[in-house]
Amino acid sequence: MAEAMIAEIVKNRRETVRVSLSEYEGHDLANLRVWFRAEDDQMRPGKAGLALRIDRVPALIEGLQALMIEAGKRGLVEG
Repeated sequence: MAEAMIAEIVKNRRETVRVSLSEYEGHDLANLRVWFRAEDDQMRPGKAGLALRIDRVPALIEGLQALMIEAGKRGLVEG
């Protein structure tokens, strides 16, 4: 399977986080990778990121939802 970019999240002026679906050694993966703008103005993948088997994604989502609830309690986000 070819890698399929699903979303791109702006991290800062020079970096984005790309969320993609990929495959490695027969395992389907959710790949969250930091991409940066290189000197030639092209976006390049950095070393920072996370590759997770697809069956682990629901646990990641639950963790992120819990993070948002706690951030809301601390007044860091609305909602």
